[in-house]
Amino acid sequence: FMESERELKHRMANDWFDREHGIKTHFTQRLEELSVDGPNKPWGKKYQGTHVRNFFRLMSFIEKEREDLLHGKSFAHYSFVDFGFGAGRALVMAAYSGFLHIEGIEFSDSLFKLAKKNIGHYLQRMKLKHQDDGPNFRLLFVDALGYKPLDGDSPHLFYLYNPFGSLIVEKPIIGHAMF
Repeated sequence: FMESERELKHRMANDWFDREHGIKTHFTQRLEELSVDGPNKPWGKKYQGTHVRNFFRLMSFIEKEREDLLHGKSFAHYSFVDFGFGAGRALVMAAYSGFLHIEGIEFSDSLFKLAKKNIGHYLQRMKLKHQDDGPNFRLLFVDALGYKPLDGDSPHLFYLYNPFGSLIVEKPIIGHAMF
């Protein structure tokens, strides 16, 4: 099996990001290998972390279209919510992108525990770099349909990187349609 140039660039960027931030997110794991319980397990997907290059391209696009997409506000004014956060790579990338309130929803116990560890490593590295005024993380071990946002004024940017099948995505979550 030979990697394409595109796949090689993704792998190198993912590996670099993990090393740079002291996290372990660059792996794939089938749903059957994860500790998952609950009625929506049949609609879950395998774990595969968001590609670093794709995430930052998306954030760059949103930033360029800030006036239309973010009503002229910066990411710091939004809560970033990742449905199916896995090992937490997108959560760390959201912090790196300037979000100050970051929420994650995960229904796999093993991935939830790994993400907590990864976020801890990331925050420790931030302190070593004297960046103590970093983001606030809220990690929830809950099925996506059980998610309830915190009361507050900040609007939410919902992020989904293929966490579950269409049956779940088509259901309105917290009164919002998911696209």
